[in-house]
Amino acid sequence: GHRDQSLPPPHAADNRMIQNHFNNKLNCYNIELINHIQDNQKIIKKYDDFFEVIKPAVLLQIISGSYSVITLVFLTLLTYFMGFPIISGPVLKSFFGFLLITSQLLMYC
Repeated sequence: GHRDQSLPPPHAADNRMIQNHFNNKLNCYNIELINHIQDNQKIIKKYDDFFEVIKPAVLLQIISGSYSVITLVFLTLLTYFMGFPIISGPVLKSFFGFLLITSQLLMYC
């Protein structure tokens, strides 16, 4: 490009100062990035440790939730075939229980 002739030519010291400033800023960004990566690694490690402890409870909840869903479907069909209308107390209780347990299973999985 075009250089303004009224400005003095840049000196080597100015260039070194600009380069040092750029390198210092880049070094700060690199250190900050490394710190963020290390923090994320610590979070993932704690997350893994948490799930090692909680995994048996989650599996038990999934098993019991699945069993409950199957039972609720069976009971809903049974009450319908016994003559209860679809919009009755027992059927609605079963339906909302089914929704609750299904939403819990979806959150766990």
